[in-house]
Amino acid sequence: GWFDYMDSAVNGGDFHVKLTKGDVAYTDPAVKKSFGYIAELARRGYFMPNASSYSWQEAANVLFQGKAGMYLMGQFIKDVAPAEVKDKIDFFKFPVFEGRTEYSVDTPTDGFMIPKNAKNKAAAKKFMAYLATAEAQEMFCKPLGRLAANKKVAVPNADAQRGLDMVLGAKTAMQFYDRDAPEEMAAKGMNAIVDLISNPGQIDTILTNLDKERVRIYAK
Repeated sequence: GWFDYMDSAVNGGDFHVKLTKGDVAYTDPAVKKSFGYIAELARRGYFMPNASSYSWQEAANVLFQGKAGMYLMGQFIKDVAPAEVKDKIDFFKFPVFEGRTEYSVDTPTDGFMIPKNAKNKAAAKKFMAYLATAEAQEMFCKPLGRLAANKKVAVPNADAQRGLDMVLGAKTAMQFYDRDAPEEMAAKGMNAIVDLISNPGQIDTILTNLDKERVRIYAK
């Protein structure tokens, strides 16, 4: 999520969408600019040491213990928050840069799919149709405090309403870099971001190598 939000905040959501489609070089000055902000955060020590070695739940404990101030994470972080800190956790949208007023959000959607080799596709399709109804979606979204894809399902709580307002106000909605980019490119890009956080002084080398992968992967 860090690169999605940073690149969109610096260069705009439309630019980031083009990047994930392979239409922009990672050596483009605009990409270096957004990578540069992440590198600067790393140089200043704003990321935990060895951050990528933690599961998201392990990292959340650092926040709950008051040893971290912020966490780039979805509202589901409250699912694992101790009762005594849950009400102390708040959220806000990622800041925009250089006078921009439009913003982007990562808002992945969970879904149901029928396997290609399913034995009873007709019945499966009927069941899928039921899962799309307000009745079914309320049953599994309301207890979790999640937003339903069916607009007829009421928003379950105040936090969810704030999240919905944030999504509706966004110019661009994304699914996360590792879902918007092809699988192989996403893996290379994610590794590059981890490398950047560990070695912020190597930004030029990291971006040059990453763009070589872009050219190779999108040429397939």
